[in-house]
Amino acid sequence: MKDYLNSIVCGDCLEVMKKFPDQNIDLIFTSPPYNMGKEGPIEHKKLSKLPGRFYDEYSDSKDENEYIAWSIKVIKECLRVSRYVFWNIQFIRSTRNCIVALQTELKNNLKDITIWSKPARISITGKNGGMAKGWEYVFMFGQNNLTTFEYNNYPPNKWVPNIIHINKDGGDFFQEHHATFPKKLADWFIKNWTKEGDVVLDPFAGTGTTCVSALGLKRNYIGIELSNQYCEISKERIKKAKVDLDNSFEIVL
Repeated sequence: MKDYLNSIVCGDCLEVMKKFPDQNIDLIFTSPPYNMGKEGPIEHKKLSKLPGRFYDEYSDSKDENEYIAWSIKVIKECLRVSRYVFWNIQFIRSTRNCIVALQTELKNNLKDITIWSKPARISITGKNGGMAKGWEYVFMFGQNNLTTFEYNNYPPNKWVPNIIHINKDGGDFFQEHHATFPKKLADWFIKNWTKEGDVVLDPFAGTGTTCVSALGLKRNYIGIELSNQYCEISKERIKKAKVDLDNSFEIVL
């Protein structure tokens, strides 16, 4: 485990996590692929260096039953290694049956659900119209289904809301990766459910947003990512974040 601390590991998260001992991670915050295949938002396709692909190395086009089984398998492995698993997923055509299955199959581990409220976007609905998407789920899994979180870092009033309003605008956008979430989203969960020195893991690290957030909040991080390209982007972002942190502690005379 020590070998992976504060690093980006390039590989399949299920294979990498097999090497982790039980319950050595304090929090997992992640957003998995949405099984969108070639149906990604139109403007993302126009910008992509890989036409018709949402990611660079992952096709994201499993059979629906396979996608559901895979999601449950990953979450169960995450629960083996971590106290809490916070799973950000949007309700769209390719995820809706998986979302229902997660709440059924993992009902004994589903502690609560946070709704991430954000400005509504129309691009993901496609060309035939539909409802603009202005919210996403964050499923909060743990070792039981009690709605209380014994381990937390709540403010003095000892509660936090289960609807949070965070604007996706102003975050980092990468031409190579279009399914990013804002750092403020990761900040909110890491800040409230971990303490300084704890270990945060993102098994679908993408461009490293969760890891950058953990670093800034003085937590240890581990990122696992299938794509070599995204791993390199993550490492560069972390390098820059470390420089920014060092500069923030400089004393100006």
